[in-house]
This record gives sequence, structure tokens and C-alpha cells, in this order.
Amino acid sequence: MSSGLPYSYTDWGAMGELLELPEGKVFAIRRGEGPPLVLLHSYGGNSWMFGRVLDALAARFTVHLYDLPGCARSDTPALPYDVPDYARVLERVMESFGLARAHVFSCGGSSLTAAHFAATRPARVDRLILESLIAYETREERIGWWESKFRHLIDESVMLPKDDGGIFYREKLNLYPELSDAERLEVFEVQDADREANGRWWVEGLRGTQLRYDINPFLPQIASPTLLIYAEASWQRTEKPEFGLQMESRLLRTITDCRLELIPETYGETFFERAEQWTELVLGFLEP
Repeated sequence: MSSGLPYSYTDWGAMGELLELPEGKVFAIRRGEGPPLVLLHSYGGNSWMFGRVLDALAARFTVHLYDLPGCARSDTPALPYDVPDYARVLERVMESFGLARAHVFSCGGSSLTAAHFAATRPARVDRLILESLIAYETREERIGWWESKFRHLIDESVMLPKDDGGIFYREKLNLYPELSDAERLEVFEVQDADREANGRWWVEGLRGTQLRYDINPFLPQIASPTLLIYAEASWQRTEKPEFGLQMESRLLRTITDCRLELIPETYGETFFERAEQWTELVLGFLEP
């Protein structure tokens, strides 16, 4: 497994295709042979970040991944999306690839999508992996999350993420010694271009998703074997440890067939930060 970025952003684009969906064109990649596995990147991210783990997964699975609407090479819809909207896109992508059922991995905000999808379409999900799922119980908690984590990153006059916004992982990437300076620069340029193109759309969607949607009523309906993955140094464990531990305990009680794993020395997207360790954990779960 490469220690850096195995694919440039340009090469990544050449590997995929544009699916024609009602939501518009969605950039997608299919690679490998074996049982189907769908990868969902975080809200505001892009599928290219899975480049560090794609080859290892494709040796055992047929991997399907795509840029969410409003991200990277996919079209940006006219109105912001909520969690059920993203779940509908996931279903349409699976239909486009001829998938009746698949394993699903998700991270960040997309873990809300995957959890909603598994709860409302149980026949379509085999095994489910939710990385960095945040499940607030009250509206007040969700408002507090917005105020503490994102409001200070936003230029309210234009509703775009600020140039130095950690929301696009600029500072976190400096923690990744595996990346060369040129690779970091390429990641910065891709993220900055996406911010310029879609920042306003994502801010409005983020507000709507986090302040209106409640995943908790759906969690008991998840029938798939589920793996929860969290970064050991994630913000909810370092900045709000009481909340983080209580939430994790509640998720383990609420999702019927569920276990939790922490990946050491990680801060957010563990598949990118510790690719080899993440791959070993995920393969062990998907191939029991």
C-alpha cells in the first residue's frame, strides 16, 4: 500500500464515469472483483481521498465510490440536500451499477446517510461501517455543535468557508507525514477549488442537515451487522469527552448488532490517516 497518494487528482478523474441521475451527473468509479462494497466520503469531501485504500479493497471486493452531489466532479443541485436526499442518491447509484445489496462504508456526515439508508432499506445493506458518526439527542446539542465547530469558520457576509477554514482539513493535512509537499499542495488546491465552487451550497446543507435531522429514531431499525469506527483523538473525545463516551455507549446499546473500534493516533478520516491499519480492521469485519 502506498504511503502517499497513489493517484493524482487528474488520474482519478480518468478512472471514473458520469452517471446520469435525476439529481444531475454524478462522478463514480467501479474497481476490482468480488462482493460489492460502496464507499461514501464525508460531506464536503471527495472520493479521491479513498485513493490510499482503493487498491487493497479492490483486491477483495468490487468497490463502488462516487463524489456526492455538490462535490468535486459531480453536479451541484439547485437546493441543499438533507440526509434522506443523500440516501436517495445512494440508492440510485446502486441501481445504476446493478447492485441489489452491498456492504456500505461511510464517514463523517455520510454516516448519517448510511445509517438512514440501512434503517429504511434494510434489504440493500449487507454489512455497515459508520466512521465518525455523531448522533445528537437534542436540537440544543446540534445548535451547540454548529456554534462551537463551524460558525467561526464562516464568513457570514457571503456564507462561504473562510480561506483558512479547518472544515477543508488544511491544517490536519500537515499532520500526515506520509504526504510529500507536492501531494499536500495538490490536496489543498482541489479542496480550495471545491470550496470556491460549492462552499455556499455546503454551508446551507450543513445547517439544514445538522439542525433539522435526527438519526436517533432510525438507529434501532438497523438490522445489518455494524462497525463503528472513531479516531482516537477526534474532537468529541478530546474537546467533549463526556459527550463522546456517552454517545458511543448509547449507539452500542441502540444498534442491535454493533461493535466499536478506535484507531490510535488519528484525528478524523482514519482511512486516510492510517490507511494500513484501517484496511486491516475493515477487511476483518467484512470477511469474518
